[in-house]
Amino acid sequence: MLVCLDPGHGGSDPGATFGTLYEKTLTLSLALALGRRLTDSYAVNVMYTRQDDRFVALSERARMANDARANFFLSIHINAGGGEGYEDYVYPGTEPTRTGRIRDILHDYIVHFLQKLGVDDRGKKEADFAVLRETAMDAALLEVLFIDSAKDRALLVSAEFQDQFAAAAAAGLADALRLPLKGGTPPTPAPTAPPPTSSPGPGVLYRVQVGAFHDRQRADALAAELRQKGYPAIVLPASDGGH
Repeated sequence: MLVCLDPGHGGSDPGATFGTLYEKTLTLSLALALGRRLTDSYAVNVMYTRQDDRFVALSERARMANDARANFFLSIHINAGGGEGYEDYVYPGTEPTRTGRIRDILHDYIVHFLQKLGVDDRGKKEADFAVLRETAMDAALLEVLFIDSAKDRALLVSAEFQDQFAAAAAAGLADALRLPLKGGTPPTPAPTAPPPTSSPGPGVLYRVQVGAFHDRQRADALAAELRQKGYPAIVLPASDGGH
């Protein structure tokens, strides 16, 4: 799996600005932090459209990802214009497709993190952005807060926020793209069962099984991944009802 991270703007194109703070600097910091989180925790390859302060044309960014046959393209931007909060985009008409499903999962992870900080969710949107139109793979574009909002800006300039945002985005991408943990295995979907035909009454516990393995090491790896995402997880032998 190859993920292409695209830090918006760069070089002679500073993007949105506030005083001496430039969008191009913030997007690069966020992209590099996200790339580190992905490669440190997951079995995935990461490429960048830029890794320093240089200008890269929009079509060139898309071409780089297309030529490398990337599996997913993520463009990172900072908003401006008097608002507050977070929003993300896919190309018009792709919301019902795999692209939209990936974006939905990524959005949920990021918003879950941001709402703990009081950041507004501005929603999931569509737009005819060049990097979304010209890329051949699933692609999304993030607008991470507003550079001209004092509340948002205080978060954006924080190295701790940048790292925590990257962690949330990495977990979302790992879930959406089914990235294996390093040395582990990807989640295995549980078989679905039809709903009961009648209510079994109060006091009944329902068990949700996420995977079943003959190899204990693979079971432990999946349990560890679930715990990392905040879900309580235990490993039971089939003889204890875990079939």
